[in-house]
Amino acid sequence: MPSHFYRLMFLSLIVAVFVVSAYVTFMKHSETLRLVTASSKTTTWAASELESDMLKFLYTFELYETGNRTHDEVLLRYELLWGRVNMLKTGDETQRFRLIKDAETLLTRLLTTLNRNEQMVLDFPSLNATLAKKIHQEFASLLPSVRQANIDSFLGPQRLDDLLKVHKLQKEFGFFLIGLLLSGLAFIAIILIESTRHKMQSLHDSLTGLPNRKYFNDRLSLVEINSIKKRQKFSIHIIDLNGFKSINDTYGHAAGDQLLKEVAIRLQYCISADDMVARLGGDEFGIIQEGINDSSRAALLGDRVCKALSIPFCFNDINIYPRASIGISLYPDDANSAIDTMGNADMAMYRAKSSNYFGYNFFDSVMYEDALRLKILGNALPHAIIRNELTLYYQSIVDIQTGIITGVEALIRWEHSRYGFIAAREIISVAEQIGQTTHFNEWVLKTACTQNKQWQDEGLPFVYMSVNVSQVMFIQDDLIASVQHALAVTGLAAKYLTIEITEDSIMVEIDRAIDILGNLKRLGVSLALGDFGTGYSSLSHMKELPVQRLKINHSFVQDLNEDPKDTRFITTILQLAQSLDLNVVAEGVETEQNRLDLLELGCHFGQGYLFAIPMPALHMTALLLKQKDGMA
Repeated sequence: MPSHFYRLMFLSLIVAVFVVSAYVTFMKHSETLRLVTASSKTTTWAASELESDMLKFLYTFELYETGNRTHDEVLLRYELLWGRVNMLKTGDETQRFRLIKDAETLLTRLLTTLNRNEQMVLDFPSLNATLAKKIHQEFASLLPSVRQANIDSFLGPQRLDDLLKVHKLQKEFGFFLIGLLLSGLAFIAIILIESTRHKMQSLHDSLTGLPNRKYFNDRLSLVEINSIKKRQKFSIHIIDLNGFKSINDTYGHAAGDQLLKEVAIRLQYCISADDMVARLGGDEFGIIQEGINDSSRAALLGDRVCKALSIPFCFNDINIYPRASIGISLYPDDANSAIDTMGNADMAMYRAKSSNYFGYNFFDSVMYEDALRLKILGNALPHAIIRNELTLYYQSIVDIQTGIITGVEALIRWEHSRYGFIAAREIISVAEQIGQTTHFNEWVLKTACTQNKQWQDEGLPFVYMSVNVSQVMFIQDDLIASVQHALAVTGLAAKYLTIEITEDSIMVEIDRAIDILGNLKRLGVSLALGDFGTGYSSLSHMKELPVQRLKINHSFVQDLNEDPKDTRFITTILQLAQSLDLNVVAEGVETEQNRLDLLELGCHFGQGYLFAIPMPALHMTALLLKQKDGMA
């Protein structure tokens, strides 16, 4: 069972002991008070009052005989004594008095004597001296018994028994009071321990045990103050694991969790006693390296981290190779505050990550300009979409032998007021980082399909429209729904739309990618695998992909005449395509020699500046019109 369950059970037990001890202590205390009250305040008081009333009656009787008291005073004392005896004889509150030895007999004798002498006392003035003396002696004879009852109420067996009970209750009261105090102290201790534990948990990552982002930021503030006082530098290392999501999806979250734990252990071995490593969230870690004079020590730490993370991680007899991108920034060399230094390290990490770079990367001023550019473009892109500031350019895909346009590729363009024309790759990157991929993707699809339908309505040659889809758009967005919506609102037949994705986009989540491609194919659209040759798809996966064409990356085409390896590579691709019944389009055809070489190798379709540059829709319309007139 989890440890928190046992903590809860222990806490419940302490609370139960505390409540029971408190209840029993209260009950024992109440019983003690009751016994003390019954014994001291009821029994002894009643006995004392009986003797007092008896003495006052006798004293008043004697004074009356000497003429110092009136008959009414005698009657008053007589009635008070009678009332006292009746109360002690029958009252529930005086029951304990009747438990005194011979008290019941004494009360009966007193009551009998009072009844017998009642009429004589009433007729007291007419009594002779002999009879009065007899009445006085009869009551006086009972006084020793009354006095003994009074003494027994203080010192008798019943009183002793009550005292013993009180003593026992006091011992029990003390025992439970100790239990109450101990359980209370234990309860307070648990609260303090739990408070400390929760504070520790609030500052540490539950999975790896490393300090979390809050702890990291708090420590960073202190390090900044110490660095200013000591006039020293410190560095911040931001470490991000590459492909971590793919590891989770491929091997399961248990493997991902074990990898994070292992990375945490390795990073702790890399740092010195004065340094701090934390898990900032997800697959991102941070290191604060104190007391350095220049970047050389930061570079040494970066080397140690790279070597530590390059060691394979074994999970269920499977070797997983963790890859990480590391960004490093120095304070105060790169920024005037620790927070800005951390932001710089983050920029350096993303620069390394975007370059598919495994290793560390120091921050430089160029990165700041890039970050500023990204921020400006990110803020402007949503407005650019709303205001229709984005434009699609089109580049023709032709039959290499005849020059006939068989398709066009839609290429996004954005003329920014500050940075001029922004390339498609950067626009897509910005859209991904600001979370605008769905809106952006739908706009591109709808605009491209609308244009192609317009060409068809104008009677121009039917061509397919190729639309690029980025990795994030392909995997994360609901691409199927976007394509369906675009075809529905534009009326374009699905066979005239081609969705182009890259090898890397597919290989991130191959099984899911195959499902997405299959669903797209069932819609009737064509599928193209772009930048072929630059990714890492295998032949086994190629057989499973429901694509209709491959697009050879321009880097293999442009050096075709100079590098025999490129020739062999393209030949291999063409043979593979033929065996899989796929069309091949060569990108980057810029010279006549490129065209002739491709023809000789058996490639039938090409795209590049030799045929046409990317152009606005109006120019592409004119080009298609010219082709129509030439074919008429």
